[in-house]
Amino acid sequence: MSGSAELGPLDVQVMGEDREGFVSALDELQALDRLNAFAQEAVDKQMQLLVNRSPLKVRTLLPEIHSFISSMVRPLFEKIDVVHYTRMSRLLKVAEEYAYSLVVPKYSHKAAKSIARRLVHDYPEYGFFIDAVEATERVRLDVSTRTNELSGLRDRFVPHLIDTIAIGHLEDS
Repeated sequence: MSGSAELGPLDVQVMGEDREGFVSALDELQALDRLNAFAQEAVDKQMQLLVNRSPLKVRTLLPEIHSFISSMVRPLFEKIDVVHYTRMSRLLKVAEEYAYSLVVPKYSHKAAKSIARRLVHDYPEYGFFIDAVEATERVRLDVSTRTNELSGLRDRFVPHLIDTIAIGHLEDS
């Protein structure tokens, strides 16, 4: 990759049902993850609060806290369209399989699965760019950067391509 090169995440875009544009399928899964995290955090906070303020034991408080938090988040969970959620999950799985097929020739099965999962699930939106450092450190891609010699050759070659259409295949020699 050159210094200005960047990759993008595999962000599955679907037409929003009640919107006039595309939305990320990842939004659906992340919303459920956030709701789940909120519920767990709320249980922890309430437990800590009541343990500090009440002489009651944890085993006595926990069922009450669960009941309180459940009544708070249940309406939100009930609004989830399971069929729609499953459809979005399936679309994201297709993107993972696509990414896997692209990287498995150069990586082990386990590494390719991990890279594919990161490219589909770890970035907040399509516009998030992945530079050479990000690709190496977070995605765990084996990235080589251009040497100054190669960059110089490219810079001399590019002006000759202006207004040129070429169809073909380049191979390393």
